[in-house]
Amino acid sequence: MNAALRTLLVALRLAIGWHLLVEGYVKLHSFWTGPTESKQPFTSRYYLQQSVGPFKGFFQWLAGGDPDELVLQRLTIEGEADQARISRAMRKYWEQYLENFVRAYQVEGKEVLELRSVLDKHALQLRGWIRDGESEWEMPTDWGPVKKKQKMSAWLDEYRRTFVELRDLEQRERRYFAHPVGLERANRLRRNLAWYRGQFTAELHRRTQDLLKAWRDQLPAEKRNSPSASAVAEPIVGPSWLGRPLLWWADQTTAWGLTAAGLLLLFGLLSRLGAWIGVVLLMLFYLCQPPLPWAPLPERAEGYYLYVNKNLIEALALAVLGVVPSGRWFGLDGLIHVLFARKSVPAEPAANPGGSPTPTR
Repeated sequence: MNAALRTLLVALRLAIGWHLLVEGYVKLHSFWTGPTESKQPFTSRYYLQQSVGPFKGFFQWLAGGDPDELVLQRLTIEGEADQARISRAMRKYWEQYLENFVRAYQVEGKEVLELRSVLDKHALQLRGWIRDGESEWEMPTDWGPVKKKQKMSAWLDEYRRTFVELRDLEQRERRYFAHPVGLERANRLRRNLAWYRGQFTAELHRRTQDLLKAWRDQLPAEKRNSPSASAVAEPIVGPSWLGRPLLWWADQTTAWGLTAAGLLLLFGLLSRLGAWIGVVLLMLFYLCQPPLPWAPLPERAEGYYLYVNKNLIEALALAVLGVVPSGRWFGLDGLIHVLFARKSVPAEPAANPGGSPTPTR
């Protein structure tokens, strides 16, 4: 292998190593600083919830379920007339927020009961908004955005119909999506579904923030302004293992795995192992949201991809680095090899069976 090719492979290793290290460190730093008023720690939940392709069910299960099913469950009214109340899913979400709030501000005794009464009040307000409220939203159409005002029950009915129609459509055979008409219909439904989800999620988030503010206002000034009070962590729903949500394990694995792979590649220490760690992580990212022709573009997409995207390209580049000893060319692997590798001993010449040199003529 000539020197130019080795130099390019080392440069490729350093570039990818730096990229992975920065990605991992930023995520780890968000864990260490914890939630703040303006920012939450890194979570892969939203990325996993928007999964497409053959492994969609697994990744969404890992994140706590289908995002549209979750929003619709939280927006459901249970019971009728005066017995109507917000759904158990929404109540459980706010109850978990209350537990986190009590833990963060070290609230106890009578103050907890007062905070729960505030929760009950906001639950009634949410029930009234879902059942009788009205909203005017700017809805995207094929002819541009159109303002539309109607009752929340009507908005929710449209959301549910779009959700059911898309799920029925996705059960069709794959060749249906090979036709432009079928693909465009599916993509239009996905865009509409994402818009409905975004509108209702933003409204629920706003009401949750109002609830948190009301809880803070309910506290005595010394607790509300206490420097020891930590920010309130957002509840995480989903399957768990060893007392932790599986999503927590996925987030930790992602952050630490990217950081470890980046460090190993950058310093050329066990560089091939670092490359294969990166390959595994990047292929998981790729399988979560593969750029299939019938799948919608992910949020914040930087361009248009078909089957091949940046994750796959970077994984293939790391696979190349995983089969060459680039760390020996430039890195700590080379130093370790010099210090600890067994020096080759020159082979002794084979003995003459006759015990004396063969005479030559």
